[in-house]
Amino acid sequence: MPTLRRTFTALALLVAMSIAAAQSVVGMAIQDEPASLDPLITTQLTAYQVLNYLMEPLVYIGPDNQPHGWVAESWTIRDDGLVIDFQIREGRTFHDGTPLDAEAVAFSINRHLDPDANSANRTGLGTLERVEVTGAYSVRFTYSAPYAPVWTSLASPFYGMVSPTAVATLGEDFGRAIVASGPFSLERWTPASGFELAKVEGYTSPRIDVVNTGEMMIDGLHIRILPEEGTRVAALETGLIHYGDAPRGEIDRLEGDPRFAVVINENNNSFTMLEVNPFLPPMDDVRVRQAVAHALDIDDIAFVSYDGFVTTNYTPVPLGNTGYREWIGEQHGYKHDLERSAELLRDAGYERNTNGVWSKDGQPLELIFWTYTLPNGMRGGQMTQQQLLQAGFAVDFQTFEVASMIGQLHEQRHHLNYMWWSGWDPIFLSLVFRTPGWAGGYSNPDLDAILDRAASELDPEARQAIVEEAQIFILQDVGVIPVGTDWGVLLTRTDLEGLKLDARGFVLHTAAVFINCA
Repeated sequence: MPTLRRTFTALALLVAMSIAAAQSVVGMAIQDEPASLDPLITTQLTAYQVLNYLMEPLVYIGPDNQPHGWVAESWTIRDDGLVIDFQIREGRTFHDGTPLDAEAVAFSINRHLDPDANSANRTGLGTLERVEVTGAYSVRFTYSAPYAPVWTSLASPFYGMVSPTAVATLGEDFGRAIVASGPFSLERWTPASGFELAKVEGYTSPRIDVVNTGEMMIDGLHIRILPEEGTRVAALETGLIHYGDAPRGEIDRLEGDPRFAVVINENNNSFTMLEVNPFLPPMDDVRVRQAVAHALDIDDIAFVSYDGFVTTNYTPVPLGNTGYREWIGEQHGYKHDLERSAELLRDAGYERNTNGVWSKDGQPLELIFWTYTLPNGMRGGQMTQQQLLQAGFAVDFQTFEVASMIGQLHEQRHHLNYMWWSGWDPIFLSLVFRTPGWAGGYSNPDLDAILDRAASELDPEARQAIVEEAQIFILQDVGVIPVGTDWGVLLTRTDLEGLKLDARGFVLHTAAVFINCA
């Protein structure tokens, strides 16, 4: 009962804060508070979720999985693939009135290219060298080598347009008061509570995948920070929020309730993994990394992480990624095999001591293992810890809030960490594994060379062959221990009508979304 009481106390506070909210304001939930909304700084999923409704990238991926113009009206690509000339839509402005012209586009992308800025999202732009203004509404992107995932990268809200005026005025505070050009503007960010987004009056969408290209039919969007599953369910039941990630343990009950609809996507582009630090002994020995991989029953870790709403995945990319091939995991992945794990450790010079712990030169084989405190991270992390202990490893198990953990990963003071990523293009491999890694983790120059070949190969079949080579390399070197692809499970209230998802699985609020109060 104490847990239930805390849940409804938290909910009561949220309801009180929202008592004056108009009925035409839609509520949604995210599980964690991002540290910043500045795409120069953040790679967090929750930041991505918020920016998705604030930002306008140059292009978006349509239902045909092809790029279509958003801020860009059209483009031409030079035959060698090294130059793309974009024509920018005229007459659009940022939320502060600053013109969204060629200068603003060049500024927004060049922020990431500035080596002194140390952009968290620089890797996603690949071989892009510079962006130049060639006219009032035209820009030129110049690449040092052809870059195959250019469109999926440029479609990300992390590469959306930002107001140069606001960046200059706000300085370091820009990440908490971001000014962009999308269908909503950031009205308020209340720490530990959520984000209030207001409809931009007069905004119209150039996208072909929306039902309504005119003004939105809702007045705003309130994004609540609700990490506890019970609080999210209660918020849905009371109408405080209208959609959000569904707690897997509640789905059977909620599917039978006429107030709700459940949308499940098994072929998701999400990926849960155990990241490996190959530079901190004893994990600098590939035999130890392989022994750890064989010691784990990934089926059980995946299942408990997501209450069964998951597909075990032995490859280093998500099921929904275009580079995924099941045979790679079947032939090169690591299956649960305690005998093989023990054999590898003995080969590396370890023996079990009187306490049953693997030791070498009198020192126990201890692994520092980090996870985050969201429900899947705690469940999966605890199961991983339990299995490692049973296999004879000593484990220093440490838990962190997401932002805190991400902020410390680059220090590399741990051997393993439980992590979630997503990506529908094989550039996912470069974002996570190419030197210096997304958080200063796994790094190997031989893998870098393979990934660079994949990124510059424009022929789809030839690129896929290189992507497969990269995945096999990662598995053989144990650059990561894959866990699974959790299914996308969206729970919506049935009084939210006109809901439509885009090609990435996000709700399109520029469609004909409205709340039916009848």
